[in-house]
Amino acid sequence: MTSIITPAVEKSTTSNQSYLVAAIGRKKGALVQCFAKNERNASDAVAALFIDTFSEAVIAVNCVDTDAAVGTFIEGDPAYIQSVIENTRRN
Repeated sequence: MTSIITPAVEKSTTSNQSYLVAAIGRKKGALVQCFAKNERNASDAVAALFIDTFSEAVIAVNCVDTDAAVGTFIEGDPAYIQSVIENTRRN
């Protein structure tokens, strides 16, 4: 099952960049928008959020894109998230 949650979030006024980060576990996957100073911080933050939210270890975490739409949070089957990443890279 796939969930898409887009809460109303104000864009940050700090110098942080908006990143789209993918986190993959054994049973769940997620694409999450995150504000951070760099890709490493964004990936670390999303990995921690994934573990806290799903109580599942992260197998892979990867910054997919910059200038992500604010409030993006997509969760689903790891294969589905992987297919979204592959489609994003093709375009």
